[in-house]
Amino acid sequence: MVTARRLRGLMGLLLVWLAVAATPAWAQRARLHVDTDQLVVGQTVSLVLILEGAEPAGVPAIPNARGVDIRYRQMTTTMSLINGVGGRAVQLGYDLTATEKGTWTLGPVGVSLKGARTITAPPITVEVAAAPAVHAGGEAPLQVFSGFVHPPRDTGDTDEADAGPTEQRTAWQGEVVVWKEELRTRVAVESHRWHGRPEAGLLAPQDGQPRERSWTLRDRLGAVQHAVRWWPFLVTEPGRRTYDPMAVEIEVATDDPASPGLLGFFRRTRREVRRTDAVTLDVRPLPPAPSGYSGLVGDFTLKAALERDTAKVGQGISWEVELSGDGTLEGATLPPLGDLEGARVYDSSPRVSGGIDDGAWRARARFVREIVPTREGTVQLPDLEILVFSPDAGEYVTLRAPGGTLTVLPGEAGEAEITSFASAPEGTDTPPDARDGTPRFRVWAPGVIVPFSAWMPVAWLLALLPGLAAGVGASRDALHAWSQRRADAVASRPRTIGERIADLPDDPASRWAALEALLREVAPSDHHDADRLLSELTRVRFAGAVPADDLATRTIAMIRRLGGRR
Repeated sequence: MVTARRLRGLMGLLLVWLAVAATPAWAQRARLHVDTDQLVVGQTVSLVLILEGAEPAGVPAIPNARGVDIRYRQMTTTMSLINGVGGRAVQLGYDLTATEKGTWTLGPVGVSLKGARTITAPPITVEVAAAPAVHAGGEAPLQVFSGFVHPPRDTGDTDEADAGPTEQRTAWQGEVVVWKEELRTRVAVESHRWHGRPEAGLLAPQDGQPRERSWTLRDRLGAVQHAVRWWPFLVTEPGRRTYDPMAVEIEVATDDPASPGLLGFFRRTRREVRRTDAVTLDVRPLPPAPSGYSGLVGDFTLKAALERDTAKVGQGISWEVELSGDGTLEGATLPPLGDLEGARVYDSSPRVSGGIDDGAWRARARFVREIVPTREGTVQLPDLEILVFSPDAGEYVTLRAPGGTLTVLPGEAGEAEITSFASAPEGTDTPPDARDGTPRFRVWAPGVIVPFSAWMPVAWLLALLPGLAAGVGASRDALHAWSQRRADAVASRPRTIGERIADLPDDPASRWAALEALLREVAPSDHHDADRLLSELTRVRFAGAVPADDLATRTIAMIRRLGGRR
């Protein structure tokens, strides 16, 4: 019999368990963040020491580096919920004042935590320029700027050396560039709107949403509000283009900033229109691509790692591959591998993401290959190689990641026949869902006498079967309806270029026809490289010409470059 006291005890244990389950799962981490790492002498900016999942024992002192002065201001605590997991972060704010021209390193900073533990925040750097004689642009107290931003490259052009440290004047076809819009003001601004963003020869990559940030700088003349927005663009066409100046509509508050305005909400404003300078971007076509080119343009890193280096026969092991860099990864695929000697290989769809990070474009693709051994011994995984075009190097480079060796142990014997990847007949498309090689069912062997009491649960189950059958039937109908709705939604979604390339027909004639149709769909009317490819395809299809060995590869690469965002 469950008494009230025992029930309360059980409820207390449940609450304790829920509290433990809801404890933030963040790892303890410390990092430094500065609103902007580009300063001039005399400016002050906010520096924050962020502690995630950690409680400081006191206020950490950030040692003053040469060229800057750092003073503690305040501490705040924030709570957040990320993917259903709660987190707590402590933010310690400091004022950082630039005192000398140069590039200065802040940190590392050791933080003592409650419980006699210490964690370290990695160092960051700031660049301090000399204070100008007048405010940059000569338009104080209100200035606007726009243009492509990227560290300049040594391209051999005479005018490239004149580019500023963040101004980009050249790019390669297929490269992702970043367009920056910035408003700086010493007066109160209620709102501002930009007009005339560049479009010709540019496309937004997948996940190409703008990133906005604002901060305040202080100097001897007062506070300067900065409002910045970055836009990523994929360069699609070669040639030199000059983009017209942008116009910025600005609503400037005319009331006293200390006055709350009409009804405490509204201020009188005046409308001002400012224009930025025209911007020129010189886009270079890619050199002729070697065989095996992936179609990717950017400076990337490639990593690969096995989940573990031992497995049993029939046991799935994940081979995780990560490709990341400053180019678009839409439609990216791994080189085909096929089945290995002693193992089968299953590829899953990659997870691709991208976005603006600290004023630069960063993209990442994560691939998972499932390796299922079919016999004892060892399985040798080959090295991965992906051929990309590097804008920094100005040439095609091969990314490499080491493969590895998988040691395969015998599988465990079961009480019944096991249907696994190792025993599946050739041609059977068995999904890799049995990761441990254990039997999927057991066959009860007669001859074992079981006491009657052991059959009581079975008797209760038989008595409840009619109700369970009705419930299962209703659940199955609901699941079927949900699956049908999901299938309809997937079927109605426009197919991406990568999906359409993956589904090209095997028949040569049909494959050439499909490639030509895809290229005509994505290519602009004045794209010379696409026109040359279309001419080659037309000669192959209708004039009996023998196709070049790399014609299909070059066509697919062109389709990915021109239609990758679709």
